[in-house]
Amino acid sequence: MRFAAKSYLAFTSFRYRLLMFLLVPTGAFAGTLAYGELLGSSLQQSGLLLFMFVWSYAETFSDYWLFSGIASAKTHGSEMLRTSERGMAMMRSGLIMDQVRRLVYMAAGTAVLIIAGQNGVPDFPEFLEFVLFYYTWTTGMVWISRFLSSYTGIRILTAYSAGMGVAGGVILTVINMGQEPGIAAIRAGIICVFALLAVLVSVCSVLHVMKRVKGGYYDSKN
Repeated sequence: MRFAAKSYLAFTSFRYRLLMFLLVPTGAFAGTLAYGELLGSSLQQSGLLLFMFVWSYAETFSDYWLFSGIASAKTHGSEMLRTSERGMAMMRSGLIMDQVRRLVYMAAGTAVLIIAGQNGVPDFPEFLEFVLFYYTWTTGMVWISRFLSSYTGIRILTAYSAGMGVAGGVILTVINMGQEPGIAAIRAGIICVFALLAVLVSVCSVLHVMKRVKGGYYDSKN
């Protein structure tokens, strides 16, 4: 675990740590709470969507500072990792720890906002739905971003990621508001599907990027 943590931190700059470890979480929480107080809206609904919008946007965009399109054909920064004895192990550990951090932060933020929105009575199925959906969606978008070396491309993908993520959250909110018979079974099915997708996206994204880094751009041309 210590090696994994050190490997991950080795890829992070001071700017990235300041942004993703402190400013974004603090700003997202403060902004969401202020939004709920100002408009008198439910934190469980619009406030949670606002939080996830900010978080999904920040995760996708900031990865450009973290791994800098490491899997892109136009990025050759991985060549140094390939020549290092522990380089590939560090790369793998860094990718995995980034996913762990993302899941923990999303889970913590979602839990606090759902509990606050329900006056201390959490809805555990809703918690799982939102965390698994947004983790899966954002991790998938981050995976794609690692194949982009263009700043413009990253900005377009980031906007798409945040916007479509909120659209998915709205759909989940509508489903959760339903009172029809069988809605509990539908919600359980949603949780199972996104749990499976979360595992698949997490594993495949690491393996795919590692394959690109290991093979390298020049090897893929041969």
